Amino acid sequence: MILIVGGGLSGCVLAYRLSLIQDPPPFLLLESKPELCGNHTWSFHQSDLSEGNFKWIHPLISKTWNQQTVRFPDYQRNFRQPYHSIVSQDLAKKIQQALGDRVRFNVKVKSLSQRSVTLANGETLNAKTIIDARGISPELLTRCGYQKFVGIDVELDQPHTLENPIIMDATCEQRDGYRFFYVLPWSPTHLLIEDTRYSDTSDIDQSEYESEIVQFCTSRGWKIKSILRTESAALPIPFVSEDRPTSLSGPIAIGLRGNFFHLTTGYSLADSVKTAELIAREISGQLDWNSETIRTTLQEQHSKIQKQGQYFGLLNRMLFRAAQPHERWKIFSRFYKLPEELIFRFYSGNLTKRDQFRILMGKPPVPLLRAIQQINPRELQ
Repeated sequence: MILIVGGGLSGCVLAYRLSLIQDPPPFLLLESKPELCGNHTWSFHQSDLSEGNFKWIHPLISKTWNQQTVRFPDYQRNFRQPYHSIVSQDLAKKIQQALGDRVRFNVKVKSLSQRSVTLANGETLNAKTIIDARGISPELLTRCGYQKFVGIDVELDQPHTLENPIIMDATCEQRDGYRFFYVLPWSPTHLLIEDTRYSDTSDIDQSEYESEIVQFCTSRGWKIKSILRTESAALPIPFVSEDRPTSLSGPIAIGLRGNFFHLTTGYSLADSVKTAELIAREISGQLDWNSETIRTTLQEQHSKIQKQGQYFGLLNRMLFRAAQPHERWKIFSRFYKLPEELIFRFYSGNLTKRDQFRILMGKPPVPLLRAIQQINPRELQ
């Protein structure tokens, strides 16, 4: 038996992947709330995943666009890279259909161990493998900045004419750090619009953000007919990537709980897919699979992420500690002028050493002394 604790993105993606195994092992997904997946939108670039991983995650995708756009005060650029998004409500329905009675709701967990889950009502569930997918670990919320946002799904009274997602529109007033609007065109009249900020704090004034989104629409001649949904979050952007060995006596942590996410963008869907695939491969076709082999495989994967993460930690310190808050946009403006192939290797976490130096080459868009102070030579080795 496998117990997956947490019905968010990583827990649901893993459960779905296990359900695809021929003669899958017995497993149960435990969720503390009455529904799965919360209230989120997750996105990824086509190049973030291998062809094999994309094939099995494809049925869960809510919307695909063939191109994407960035906008800065001095230029606009389109990228011919497919972009995919998954809405949590869509994901929840599909996961529940796939799992059937292999999900249990309203389960309050008191504690986890290597082989058991103790519930708040005193019940103990035993299993061969315990997977902890309960979201961000409190340890991660130190030495970090934040990518925080409020998003509103709006229905307009007239078509908006957008064909592609705008993954960054930084032509807005800069405040509270690096600020941009993120826009997903779900239909000719339906948009998701997020006011996003790379900020020093996690504080969100919901009403202020919502007002700014309304003004953003007004400035583009869009009249809101109705508001369909609102979401918000504050994602940690760590300054240091730490390769903490997986505990040999505790549960196996995945997703944000296990630090499986892109340290600079905060994107986590691709890493959730890769993690689920690794676990499924260890189990598939084996009657006597070993949970310690799963633990070792994920530690090896996390070590690979951590090697790239050291460099991403450097970039994060450049952004939050070297750049003045109102000038952070210049770092992103400079980055999106780089070769397209490099940009998407960055997103997929597969930068070469040449890529890393290319990103830092030339006159930095931040004060030179402040930039030098953030450099740890080991992160460039």
